[in-house]
Amino acid sequence: SHGIEKSIAGAKYAVGQRVGGKIEPNRWYDIVIEVKGTHIKCSLDGNVIHELDDLPPVPMDVIANRIEKTIELILKVVNVSDTARETEINLDLPGEIAAKGEAVTFTSASPDDENSFAQPEKVSPQTKPVEGLGKRFKYTFLPYSLTVLRLSPQK
Repeated sequence: SHGIEKSIAGAKYAVGQRVGGKIEPNRWYDIVIEVKGTHIKCSLDGNVIHELDDLPPVPMDVIANRIEKTIELILKVVNVSDTARETEINLDLPGEIAAKGEAVTFTSASPDDENSFAQPEKVSPQTKPVEGLGKRFKYTFLPYSLTVLRLSPQK
């Protein structure tokens, strides 16, 4: 099949839908890829096989864990895009979630930033309290960030 992939910070993401087809070995192909802003048009031997407008946003990666001893729910969310992403979180859990929690965020201006002896805290955790939590809430994840949300059961 034929598809378009986008690479951000080393991770690959599918863009648009895959279409049927194949590439045969030892055969010459005329491939044309046109990009104008967010419009992409791909042709193979004169036939348009992809044409996309308004590329979808890059997905975010999420991992959820529960700490058995404290019954805390830990959400680890990675935003690899260059823009902040307001996201609605919907949790299908027994019991209720406390309205207050904590967010620990690692972020920087560039995905290539790293700590050094000259700048040992260029990328370091920032901890802040979070309110308005529950089974359903909105949270804005900063660009190029890893955020750890700590949610507690309501007492």
